Amino acid sequence: MSDLTCENCGEPRGADDVFCENCGFDFLGGSLPESEVAASPSAETTEAAEATESPDPSQAEISELATAETANPGSSGEDSFEQVKLHIAVEVDRSQFDKVVQEGEVTFPDPVPARQVLELAGTEFHIGRTSESRAIHPDLDILELTGDEAVSGRHAMIEIDRDGTYSITDLGSTNGTTAGSIEEELLIQGKKTPIKVGSTIFVGAWTKLTVLDPEASGK
Repeated sequence: MSDLTCENCGEPRGADDVFCENCGFDFLGGSLPESEVAASPSAETTEAAEATESPDPSQAEISELATAETANPGSSGEDSFEQVKLHIAVEVDRSQFDKVVQEGEVTFPDPVPARQVLELAGTEFHIGRTSESRAIHPDLDILELTGDEAVSGRHAMIEIDRDGTYSITDLGSTNGTTAGSIEEELLIQGKKTPIKVGSTIFVGAWTKLTVLDPEASGK
């Protein structure tokens, strides 16, 4: 048995072998095949590649990131807007009942539910009546507040825009929505109508809503 070994990998070889069967080393030329050389980059090449793939941020890049964070401080403005609150009074109105109800349809509540002043956080407030079967859970459940069964499940919506203005939209209610005065025409369904602090909204058979000044809502 020959005691010769491959100069590259140490694998035993015969005296007449020209190439190493394990690594392909050329015993006559004293070199590896070109493909093996290409597959085994030098340490210097490897270090250079790693440096390219994972560069440390320069001082200029750090400064640029800090400037971007200062210019875009997240959603603090949006968070502040989301903290807007609606102050609204809910009560029974006899003039609404006398205008919209025909004799014998429904009976005016007795005793009359007490006026309530509510504070609701957000920017959209749905008016209607709860329906578990239809998964309807309005912000202002009129049936619960005034006992008014003439209010639709999804009756209307009050919105507060970014400039602080208010609006009311009828969502396709059965009996309609009136804003401003009991004598006004019903709102066009699906059309946003501007309102303001002090505006009154009439829904159902006897329910009156009044948008209040947040600073004076307790009065």
